[in-house]
This record gives sequence, C-alpha cells and structure tokens, in this order.
Amino acid sequence: MGVDYDVAVHAPDWPTMQALQQCLDDRHWPVTIGSKREAAWSSPLETEPTRSGLWPVTFEDAPVELEASAVTLSPTVSFGYTLDRPPDARASGMQVFKLHPQDVFKPVDINETLIRIGAKDATFGYGDRVLTLTFRSNIREWRAGFFIMAGLILCFHGYGFELQAGSHGSSDYADDLAKQVSNPKAWK
Repeated sequence: MGVDYDVAVHAPDWPTMQALQQCLDDRHWPVTIGSKREAAWSSPLETEPTRSGLWPVTFEDAPVELEASAVTLSPTVSFGYTLDRPPDARASGMQVFKLHPQDVFKPVDINETLIRIGAKDATFGYGDRVLTLTFRSNIREWRAGFFIMAGLILCFHGYGFELQAGSHGSSDYADDLAKQVSNPKAWK
C-alpha cells in the first residue's frame, strides 16, 4: 500500500525539465531530474514521466525511481477515479469496495476534492496538469519526491495535496515538505 501526493499546476505554468531542474538547483536541493543531453530537456515535462510509471531521478548522487504519473485534465481524464456506487462497507473512516464485473469507474472532480479537504481558493480546469507521486517505504523516494513537489509548488504556482490526511496548500505547504526532508537524520 502506498500514499499518493499530488501537485496540480495550471497549464501555462507547467514547466520544462530544464526549468524544474533550475528551480531545484537554485534551492540547493539534491535532486536531478534530467540533463541537457536529453531530448526532452527544453520541452514541457512529459504527461507521463515514463511509460512504466517509474520516473528515474538522482537523489544525493544515487539513482532513485519514483512511482509517478502526470495527467492533463480533460472531460475524460482525471487525476483519480472512483466507483460510481456507494461503498460495500465503512470502517475507521475508510470506504471498502468489492469489485464487481458491472462496476463503472467515474472521474473524480479535482475541484470538488479540493473543496472537500478545505482548499476553497484552488481551482483547476481542463488543460491543467496533475503530478501524482506514490510513496511506499523507501525513504530516499519520499525525500526526492517531496523536493520535486515543493519545487513545482514554489516555482510554478502549483497546489499540493494529500487526501489520506487531507493536507494541502501552496507555498507554506511546499516549505513544510522541503523542511521535512531537508534533515536526513530525521529520516533514519
């Protein structure tokens, strides 16, 4: 099981690999997402970091693969999907669904989701993009991913959120993400 963290960015602000790397470098964060030798260096970040769902980056001079996806919001594409029916059970604040052959998944509206967790001033529409990073138990993945998310929020006017705890925000949220992962001793 993993925990998903999302960053939504308006379409005009979605960065190139070069711009995001510059943002990370300007803050002296130890993450490298690519190099000038890559064909996509000056193009907007790919809609999906890789076809396998893994985004190879370098963190503190060692390779790390982040479980990542990025989508462009549209009438048929969402950052998440849910079953179009009530849950089979509820326990400890969680909803439990048993999958049935007739089940239909429906796109989750990002703005309704943000309002539900208390983000009343953040709105996104078709063409805007959402990067989702899924974290499991690898501390290096968490640290690298939090720096990347903080960069997207601070440099490209993104809005970060995590639905399990309902945490969300813009610059203060990004500062908190970066602060959490800046002290490696706290993660040992």
